[in-house]
Amino acid sequence: MARPKKVVEESVQKESTEKEFESIEAVDPSTNEVEVIKVSAPPSKEEAKAKIKKLIEEETKLVEGKFRNFETPGGSTRIQIRKYPNIPMFDRVMIDGERYKIPLYAARHLNGVDRSAEGSGKKINTCSFPVHGFNWDPSKPMPRSTEDAQGIPVPLIGIEKWTRRYGFESLEFDIG
Repeated sequence: MARPKKVVEESVQKESTEKEFESIEAVDPSTNEVEVIKVSAPPSKEEAKAKIKKLIEEETKLVEGKFRNFETPGGSTRIQIRKYPNIPMFDRVMIDGERYKIPLYAARHLNGVDRSAEGSGKKINTCSFPVHGFNWDPSKPMPRSTEDAQGIPVPLIGIEKWTRRYGFESLEFDIG
């Protein structure tokens, strides 16, 4: 079966409030059905730079709060974060339960949140690790496992939960 042919039409400029769209027609050769898919145009470099500049202005502000070390309570750890160009890397040894003034992007990183990660719902699970478990409903019989190249059964596994290593509790406002 052949891949459907894509036909790209030039987009017509809409009003300034609407985004530009590109139409792609996919033709299935076996049935001759035409499917029109509208795709938004990628943002221009200027728009992307303006968005990054706005994020940098917002996330370089200092926030005060308590550092939490869930992995080794009472312990200390070195935190190093580099997120934006031309912004110095955040590098500090932090002790569990102590108060610190740190940039907002570092606090969000410790809590596993990223404002620029729109596709993942702004939750990126930094400073945490996955706990794997079997991926099946206990009320049903266990699913069959597959075999690898040596003929050894491999169970169906998936991420059961995320265990946090570090966190930052803001004393000013919600940082999420």
